[in-house]
This record gives sequence, C-alpha cells and structure tokens, in this order.
Amino acid sequence: MRQEFASQGQRGMERTGTRLMLVALAFCLPFACGSGEDADWLGHSYRLVHYETRFPPRSQLDILLVIDNSASMGAKQVLLRRSLQSFVEELEYNLGEDDFRMAVVTTGMGSEVCQGCDGGNSGSCLNETGESGRFQDLWGRADCRVMTRENANCLYEDDSGSAREWLGFSGCAYRRGLMAMEAALSEPLVGTYNAGFLRENATLIVVLISDGLDCGGVGDVSEGLDGVDEKICAYAAKGVGPDGGFFHPDDPDQKKYALRPVAQSYEFLMALKEGRPGMVKFAGIVGLADINNLDHTVIEYLDAGAGSEVVPACELPDCEGAHCTALPDPRVISLAKMFGLGDNGMVDTLCQEDFFHSDMRPGPTAVSCPKRLLLRYQPLDPALIAMRLNGEPLADNACSVADNYLPCGGADADCGDGECLPSWRYLPPGDPLVIDAPGGMIIFLPQIDLCNIEPDLETRFELTYVALEVGST
Repeated sequence: MRQEFASQGQRGMERTGTRLMLVALAFCLPFACGSGEDADWLGHSYRLVHYETRFPPRSQLDILLVIDNSASMGAKQVLLRRSLQSFVEELEYNLGEDDFRMAVVTTGMGSEVCQGCDGGNSGSCLNETGESGRFQDLWGRADCRVMTRENANCLYEDDSGSAREWLGFSGCAYRRGLMAMEAALSEPLVGTYNAGFLRENATLIVVLISDGLDCGGVGDVSEGLDGVDEKICAYAAKGVGPDGGFFHPDDPDQKKYALRPVAQSYEFLMALKEGRPGMVKFAGIVGLADINNLDHTVIEYLDAGAGSEVVPACELPDCEGAHCTALPDPRVISLAKMFGLGDNGMVDTLCQEDFFHSDMRPGPTAVSCPKRLLLRYQPLDPALIAMRLNGEPLADNACSVADNYLPCGGADADCGDGECLPSWRYLPPGDPLVIDAPGGMIIFLPQIDLCNIEPDLETRFELTYVALEVGST
C-alpha cells in the first residue's frame, strides 16, 4: 500500500504542468485537437469529465436493517447474530461521538397468504403484527424499538455474549423487503408506531439482508398456487417462467409475470431527503454468483417445468443440512447500482461467515463518507485528475496520522509520528480491487473524511479529468 501511494506521489510532481493541458483540452473538445508532438493522441475524441456533489456532515445516521425472517433463514440468522457484535462495536468506534439510531424490520408484508400475527408472540411475531414495516420491539419492549448508544444492548447483549433472537424463522415466504422498507418510513407508521427514528438531516442507511428474491408489492403475484408458492416471485422478477410462459398456467387470475419497478424504491428513498446527494445509502447482502461481477447474478431455472426450482446463487461455507444456499436477487443489485456502487450503493454476498467485516463490504465503513470513487470513464492520464474541496484544490499530500484532512508539504512536513503521504491514488481497470468501475477507481488516504472537512458543514466536492471518448472503457 505504501509503495503504491509513493509511486502516485512521484507523478504528483508533474501535476502542475499537466493541469495546463487539462484547460487546453477543455477548449479543444469535442474537436479531438492534438499536435504532432502528441501523436499518440491523434485520431481520438476526448471527453472532459466533471463531477460535482455535496457530502453532508457525518454527525447523524439513521440505520434501518431489513432482515429476512422466512424459514430458509435459520442458518443465516445464526451467522447474523454473531456478526451483530462486531457491527455495533465498529459502528461506535468509527463514528466517535456521532449520533446514530437503528431499527429492524422484517421482509414480510401482510397479504392474502401472509396474515398478521393478531397480537401473538410466536415465530416471527415479536410485536403486534411482526410484519408490514413495523419496527421489531423485542417482545413488546417499546424502548428497544429504536436503538441508540444508550440501549445498544437491545441489538447485542454484552452480558450473554450473543445477539438477541430478533426475528425467528417462520415469517412470510413472500419476501417484500423493499416494500416493508417503504412502509416503515411512510405514514402512518413513521409518525406513530415507528416514531422517533427518521430525522430530516440525518443520513439514512438501509441494509437489506435476505437469502431469497424480493417479491415486489402486495398483489404483484398470485399467492398460494400449489407446487409454486414463493417461487412465483422469481418468475415475476425474471419476467418469464421456466416453461417460457408469461403467467403460470394454473393461475386463475392469469397475472402477468411482473413486479413493481425497483426505481420506485429509489425515488421513494431520495424523496425522503429531497434528492440531496449522499443523504441516502443502500446496501444489499444477498445471494451473489460472483462478487467480482454482479452481472453474473441472474435468475436461472433447474428445468423447464412450470414450477421449476431456481438455481441458487451461492452456498454458505461449512453449512450442512437444508437452507444452506441463497437465491440470486437482481432487483436488490439493481437498486444498489442506482445509488452508485462503491459510493452510496453497496452489495455483498450472504454466503460468508461475517456479514459486516470488510472494508469493501456494507459494514460500518459504508455508513461513513466514501473512501473511494468509481469512475465511469478511464482517465487519459492520472496526472490530469484534479479535485477540489469547497472550492479549494485537494492537497497532493496529507498527514497519515491526523484525525482528518491535514495537508502537508512533502518529506520535511511536520506530521508528528506519521508520514506525509499522497492524498489519493488511482487504480486502473483490471486491478483486483476495482469492481464494477469501467474507468478505474480513486482511493483516498484513510484520514481524509470528505464529510468532516469542515465540521457541521457540508462539503462540496468536485472531480475533473480528461478521458478518451472513443476507445476508453
């Protein structure tokens, strides 16, 4: 890591001169100007890429966990309970004194087949209904409905060393996590049963954890068909059944295989924050066929029968018995992509032992500011990349031990026990760390927190660089 930062720093010495080329190219575009001295550039068109966004202060976070409580989640919820301890501990460590609130809902919504719990406390029914977007309240304890630092033991109990048994495994098989999320954050629940969670100026984090497929909205599919049941959710998500039909032959209503568009969930979440960039982040922990290529996670069938099973996307490590696999969920992946993978959208596999333990995964690091930028276009030369914070150029170097962004001037800088290192480095497409970024990725020094450049104030961030219009990926 240090050598990579150092090599990028050597190139930074050339940056002052090459930025003049950036300005010159801005006037040449889109005419593909060049000169005899720049022969390698001739014959191409160029694009001046300019990206601008604003990052809110990282002082308040509202975290909603949407957790699958269907029968197949038994083994996964055991792993989830083990993961919750590290999640809470790292959350408190990474956020310092920042304020966070957390709540949990199931993926179940009341429907013709999935009835409410009628006040009971069996199986998944840990509150009056247990489903339909109501926050789980730990067997009727209203003080655990919304968790903060003060009652974090509602999620994880230090004395016993294990997480609470929140959800059970007998919830609705027709998983509608996205709809449950919307119900939880909408009236009437958000102002009554779920009151005290959603705040206007807090960054909203939604983490959906499921081993099945999102089934859209209530009424999208016909429920309770013999030999089909919740598999019809996969058929509707794909848009065509295993037999090639567009509705199930035994469906008396002949409902077309279709689900409410995922874009509705994106628009709903963004509307909660008036479209402010960075105020909403979405993470999906679901079945993935290939964590390095999300496009490989697709819905496939075992055979051509009208009630065929769906091919699992992955299998839990060291798992024995039933329910060790996870199905693909392209809908959740699509929603994460809408938020921008690696920035405000995250996806990871359910088939692992710790759901929240990795810098590249949707754990505590994901709820803070982005540490990396995924580029759509590949820079012509990383030396042409220019970044600004609140109108001022991002310094080429920063101290490695500072609490936040502290520019420094090179080898002779006063960084105390730390070092003066380049503020960022560029990874080209093909690097093992670059996932779903056709233009490569920019990684910041860990000490640079874009949400805390000026405490209590939002940060305006600008990125400008030159890319090939034709021939760049």
